[in-house]
Amino acid sequence: MTNSTDRSKEILDLCHSWVSASTAADGTIQISGSSEEFRLRNNGVEFHTLSYNELRAACIGLSRVLLRPGLNTVIDFDHMLFWSWCGEIFASTAASYFGVDEREPQQLFGLACRAALAETYRPDHRGWEENRDRLMAMEPNSRELVTNAHVVLVYLAFPLLEAILRKTCSAYVTPNGSVVTSFDKGHGGRGSYSIGDRCSNFGHLLWLLYDRVAGPELVDGLDQQRAGLRALESNTDPFGLLFGWRNSSLHGQTALPTIGGTVYNTAILIALDAVRADYDALREKIVERVRWQAATDQLTSGYRSPWSYYPPWPLQRAAAPMDARRSPE
Repeated sequence: MTNSTDRSKEILDLCHSWVSASTAADGTIQISGSSEEFRLRNNGVEFHTLSYNELRAACIGLSRVLLRPGLNTVIDFDHMLFWSWCGEIFASTAASYFGVDEREPQQLFGLACRAALAETYRPDHRGWEENRDRLMAMEPNSRELVTNAHVVLVYLAFPLLEAILRKTCSAYVTPNGSVVTSFDKGHGGRGSYSIGDRCSNFGHLLWLLYDRVAGPELVDGLDQQRAGLRALESNTDPFGLLFGWRNSSLHGQTALPTIGGTVYNTAILIALDAVRADYDALREKIVERVRWQAATDQLTSGYRSPWSYYPPWPLQRAAAPMDARRSPE
């Protein structure tokens, strides 16, 4: 795949087509060959080659794949590849989104990415077998942590979204939530925040972002995210639904994989907007770093740097997506 033609619409259409093809008459998921043909990876979509607009479309489209009636989500290799590439963008040594004084939220992003990718294996039978053997050889507590990583992601994704909202809305709130410029609580909220107040409601921060901070492109992305959320509960404001999930998830009232993946993607969508202008240069830098890591991996018995995220499965003997035949240049 090359970037000579923008595939943003195609990526969105593929995700919507997968949803349609996998939805049975009773609304349940029915995965088959006819649905899997619409997966991004089966249509030449390689995340390290995507333009900013295409990556943004993938974020929105893959969120739509997560948001199924009944919250009966399916996490796919498409999600794993997308999340691992975003790990490189925001948490690797090449990342520039977080400043030198923002080590904690950057570490939080990296940990959320690890939780999203835990137990990932190459999408083939040998990869499945190797992953099974690794799990069986693990110390029991580590194994349980890995196999329940989708729950861990939920508890990391909410504070990550809040941290990114505060960073994006820094003209109004500090990283610890102190209000430095007054603002209304947004649609459905009563009253406003005054200077010196503390805002700990990320639903209010979402409306602050939407109403006062976000540019037209981010507003459009949030609108598309809101449309997917509205399909779940048409009578609930989508931002209110996200905020409500923070409490309901603590009591097991909703499907945790849907919650973790959707909240994580919402945080990514907001953060991506901030790297739009520099994305092409950043992508090239990351591609070279990942290629170097792939070459080094062959010499170090499979050891990977703790700053390495892409691709999400072991590089040794893998059909890595960084070979010369798939170069973005």
